[in-house]
Amino acid sequence: ICKQVANNPMEINCTQHENMDESLIVGENCLNQFLSQNPNSCPVKSHNNCLYSQNRLAKRYINELDVICPLQFQQGYEEGEIPGFVTCNFKGKVKQVNDHLEHSCCLQMVTCWFKSFGCNYKCSKSAIHDHLTSNMKFHFDLVIKSIRQYQEEIKKLNLENETLKVELQLKDKKDEEIAHLKQQLSQLNPAQAYIESKDNEIQKIKQEMQMKEQQKKFEEKNKQTNDNKEEQKENTINDNSSSSIISTSSTFNFELVRSFKLLKTFTGHSST
Repeated sequence: ICKQVANNPMEINCTQHENMDESLIVGENCLNQFLSQNPNSCPVKSHNNCLYSQNRLAKRYINELDVICPLQFQQGYEEGEIPGFVTCNFKGKVKQVNDHLEHSCCLQMVTCWFKSFGCNYKCSKSAIHDHLTSNMKFHFDLVIKSIRQYQEEIKKLNLENETLKVELQLKDKKDEEIAHLKQQLSQLNPAQAYIESKDNEIQKIKQEMQMKEQQKKFEEKNKQTNDNKEEQKENTINDNSSSSIISTSSTFNFELVRSFKLLKTFTGHSST
């Protein structure tokens, strides 16, 4: 696809291309990029369900090809050097390229050794030494700053730790006080229950006395009302009897007086 040597070669096995005489070889990386950008398609001819498999024979042949470091061309373009100028002396087989790039290539991009302290500089392995030597004070200041931040964090954590200790101690003390109070309450519960029962009895007696007092007042009121009615009735009868006695006989009948009932005695009269 990229018209370059097919690294980790894959062979296209679609049935639509069975009549083609040539081997359809494509690099794995190029094939994956093509299928991600053109789903359900094929790099040879547009159709669905592209079939492919690894071609071991082609892979063995390609792995034995002699090559030089691929980064020397990229590095030349980035730094404005002449394209094709060799800055990495690697010469080997294709199968050795990955190991060379990961471990020994001087053109491999690396990050600064002080990245964890805040330096985000990137450069090739061959240039990292110059960066470190020319920025020693900058890196030293970053380390000092990080150490101070670390010390501040330690102080903050220690303070939080002490605060938690005090809170735990207060909590433990409070729990002990609560447990002590619960114990005291458990000891007072029988006496308290007895007192409450006596209070209930006293309240019950008071209620009964109030009810009896109300009943007594009600009965006295009814009795007084009945007595008033009886008095009015007897007064009426006595008035009628007196009139009858006076009208029938001039002699007072003392036997009749004996049957009279004393209702009330009036006191305090100064005259008739």
